[in-house]
Amino acid sequence: MSAAVRECCLRREFSVLYPGIEPEVWEIAANVAERVITRRSWAGQDTAVGIPRVLRDEHFDFRGGRRPSRQSLQSRLGEGGGPGAAL
Repeated sequence: MSAAVRECCLRREFSVLYPGIEPEVWEIAANVAERVITRRSWAGQDTAVGIPRVLRDEHFDFRGGRRPSRQSLQSRLGEGGGPGAAL
């Protein structure tokens, strides 16, 4: 996997918090974050930009790439950052 692509792996002990995310499997972090945001939106949970990170360091291991800046996240989520915003 290219160093430019950030990957994440859900830690098994937190798998109950992320239904549909397979624990201990490396995936592209942006794809996992999009799935988590979509699930939260369906559940009626807040998906605004001001909330803590979608993929928490305590719950996931990361490799490759680098964390996106807050500015790039806001531009990817759109100004509103609401449930309809694309990631």
